[in-house]
Amino acid sequence: MTRELKCQTVQGIVERCDEVGDCLIWRGYRLRGVPYVSHHGKMTSVRRLLVDLLHNPPRDKDAHTRAMAAGQWGTTCGDRGCVSPRHLVYRSRSEHAAMMQARLKEYPSAEKLRRAKISSTKERKGLSKLDAAKRAEILASSESGQDIARRLGVSKSAVSKVRTRNGGALLRLASPWAALLPAD
Repeated sequence: MTRELKCQTVQGIVERCDEVGDCLIWRGYRLRGVPYVSHHGKMTSVRRLLVDLLHNPPRDKDAHTRAMAAGQWGTTCGDRGCVSPRHLVYRSRSEHAAMMQARLKEYPSAEKLRRAKISSTKERKGLSKLDAAKRAEILASSESGQDIARRLGVSKSAVSKVRTRNGGALLRLASPWAALLPAD
């Protein structure tokens, strides 16, 4: 019995993504944080596959593959899970390594940026359980965490995070991006 090989399509890849702002965040398998998928029985980068599917590589596919193997497909948005074709950029291995080192030095809180972006989108679309009004109510309340969590329909840990994370300062701010600015 032979195993059927999966052939990925652009539509199939997009269906496995969540739209967060301008980004398409991959929900599938990741290898060290980078989106991967099985295509014709071989694991390949989703970004590289999208470029191949969207831009019809040259007829000499082996030469094209060798050339592309020398570098990395990264994103301009900085989100490791993003596979949006608008955000894809090709970098040589040395360019990619230098960029990653610079990003670590310049933005030690890149994860905070990603979370703030997701939080902002969820709040804007009404998908967030804790909006600004509920956060303010939690901070102003003297009720126990369990009581206020029950009343607002959230978990006790969510109440605790609002109250303890920098005294609630991160969540008290109107803009999710303000948390990334230096403290006064």
